Amino acid sequence: MKAAGETVIFSVSASADCKWSVSTGTPWIAIETGSGAGSTRGAFVVKTNDGPARSGAVNVNKVTISVSQDAAVDTKCALTLSPTSASFPADGGSFVFKVSVATGCPWAVERSPAWVALRLKSGTGPADFGFAVEKNIGPMRSDAIVINGQAFTVTQTGLTR
Repeated sequence: MKAAGETVIFSVSASADCKWSVSTGTPWIAIETGSGAGSTRGAFVVKTNDGPARSGAVNVNKVTISVSQDAAVDTKCALTLSPTSASFPADGGSFVFKVSVATGCPWAVERSPAWVALRLKSGTGPADFGFAVEKNIGPMRSDAIVINGQAFTVTQTGLTR
């Protein structure tokens, strides 16, 4: 689940005279519905995560509900690319776009097309990101350079015969 946390509602299926209880040893999970009998719904709250990804558990009698929560999002290191795409002729070419991020924040290329030569693969803080596109002797192609989850789309026309 997301780092922001949320209330989780779960269903309990049991005979009317069967009692059940909910427990957790996970400090960032709060039980809202602690016990009941028969078939009904229960609830627990997963608190906001301000650190790394984490896992915990909620127990309903002898059944375990596993809870995984994403790492906190560091908004001061949010990254944007400008522009977010470029088109090239079949002969190829080069291009530079802006990586905008706060000073001191790291960034890295997560993937890029094999037909694109990168001048940088990682950095810290804002940067001018340059790359070159090889000559295309096949059909039109399009792919993306992905940096910290943000995509820069590269499209190239194909060879016309």
